[in-house]
Amino acid sequence: SSASLLLFVFLVTAGICVHPVVVVSVAAPLLMPLDPDPTLLAIVFGMGWGLGCAMSPMSGTNLVLHTRYGVNNWVIGHGNIVFAGTLYVAAVPLLYLYDYLFFMV
Repeated sequence: SSASLLLFVFLVTAGICVHPVVVVSVAAPLLMPLDPDPTLLAIVFGMGWGLGCAMSPMSGTNLVLHTRYGVNNWVIGHGNIVFAGTLYVAAVPLLYLYDYLFFMV
């Protein structure tokens, strides 16, 4: 579904150091004319925000860990790629399940 593609966009952009807030602020106005389900959109934004912040070396969380503990934020971000990919694989069936349960009219 298009929700899983949007979630994938979050991961790809996080990999190139674009913060999830930028993806939300760009995607929301572009998607509003399509009249998406607001709950599904919020779920995707929440999932994307969580996975993107874990994976992006330039997210605030990884920068705080770098500043406070001296851990390389690039190592943290790239180390979370497998984590984010695994959770993406787990999240996509949940998005399809939501779509199936709430749009089976």
